[in-house]
Amino acid sequence: MDTPYAAVAAELGITAESLRTWVRKGEAQAVPEGRDGSVSAAEELARMRAENARLLKAEEEWMVARPDHHHTFSQSSSGSG
Repeated sequence: MDTPYAAVAAELGITAESLRTWVRKGEAQAVPEGRDGSVSAAEELARMRAENARLLKAEEEWMVARPDHHHTFSQSSSGSG
């Protein structure tokens, strides 16, 4: 924050400590539920790729069990990444 808490707080008519408390609460609420912010982008990408692979495998297994349906929509995306 470029402007000191005290200056902003004075403009708002509150104490600097009240402003700091509000900022801390806002930052805490900005973290998605169930996450502490410690997961890196690379870790999240790896998790999502693993989940995607699991879903593609489940889809293929489902399609094998239902031979009357032709599978074409995700074949072009498999193997990329």
